[in-house]
Amino acid sequence: MEANAGVNRDYESLKAFCDQLKEKQVGEFIQFKEGKTKNFEIVVKNERFIIAASKRRNDYTIVDTDYGVCGPSNRTFGISVKSEESLKETLEDLTNGEMYLFYRNSAPIDAVLV
Repeated sequence: MEANAGVNRDYESLKAFCDQLKEKQVGEFIQFKEGKTKNFEIVVKNERFIIAASKRRNDYTIVDTDYGVCGPSNRTFGISVKSEESLKETLEDLTNGEMYLFYRNSAPIDAVLV
């Protein structure tokens, strides 16, 4: 049995969706299809990663636009999205490969984001 049998992904539309996300600016919102908090504000970004947080900044997601997935970091206690300094450090750690998405708890962006 093939591992991805029955999974149909439209990679062209996924790439287009990733490109749309790359165009978003800090202060704009991304929206989840489900969940108690659906709107997350983009608080920091670079050419590959977007970190977005809930209004009260107690929930966050990291979007990897190169791989088309979003989810939490691999850090045991997550990251702090409450201070600008912490956000910049997190973005730098992601870019340098010192931190990464916890892919076990991540999801394809086209499955969870609007």
